[in-house]
Amino acid sequence: MSKQHSPTVKAQLVLELRQDLRPVTPMAAEYGIAPRLLHRWRKEAVDHRPDLFADPAAAPRGALGDRADPTLSVRAPAGLVGVSRARLYDRPRLAPPATAAGYHRIDEIYMAPRFSARADSRGC
Repeated sequence: MSKQHSPTVKAQLVLELRQDLRPVTPMAAEYGIAPRLLHRWRKEAVDHRPDLFADPAAAPRGALGDRADPTLSVRAPAGLVGVSRARLYDRPRLAPPATAAGYHRIDEIYMAPRFSARADSRGC
């Protein structure tokens, strides 16, 4: 199981990385984490810096349901409602009536009871 670090610890480590107070490897060894994780936290902090001052009430409404936007991920909405992502992409379609009739006929042929010498000898 992976160790969970609080946002305060993450912020402290990222600040130390940004100020170049210590090398990454000893810092990672002290906290028992991989150096690449520290680099990822630093990148996330830099990428999300503008979001720190954004007003949460100004977020666009209905962003999760906007199917016209190709940049939206299906992962978040699927996780919110508790269904698999694959289920959201394609909906099952019924076969055309002619095709369905052919499938039913094949089922009838192969599922019909068969009689053989072996079955007769057992009394079936």
